[in-house]
Amino acid sequence: QRIEYLRKIKQYRQEGRPIVYTDESYVDSSHCSRRSWTDGSCKGLKKPISKGQRVVIVHAGSETGFIP
Repeated sequence: QRIEYLRKIKQYRQEGRPIVYTDESYVDSSHCSRRSWTDGSCKGLKKPISKGQRVVIVHAGSETGFIP
């Protein structure tokens, strides 16, 4: 499968087709940093990480940059 993928990518590049790569990641909606730049009077969230909803981040880009 890998060799077929590489052959197709080579073919598409020779044809001048744009190659777009995608990726995804996520962050827990309750995520909070243990350290922050404050004077100490501000208290952060104490909810455990990995409990609850997640925010999914998906992006796509090519050799010309990210796609909006």
